[in-house]
Amino acid sequence: MKPHPRPFTLRIQQNPDGRWTGTVIAADAKEVARVKGCGSPEEVEQVAMEEGFYPDHIELEGP
Repeated sequence: MKPHPRPFTLRIQQNPDGRWTGTVIAADAKEVARVKGCGSPEEVEQVAMEEGFYPDHIELEGP
């Protein structure tokens, strides 16, 4: 898949059920994609990249 050409932040959070969610945020602070139900932060990052979102910055929120 061809990468999206703008800079992105990937914000990764752990849900109360223990699964991980990622939100892809563009430079203009708009949410452009979401990854849900992953088993680890690394899986969230991998799925985002498989969709063509290569983050310039990753924020990890959770335990």
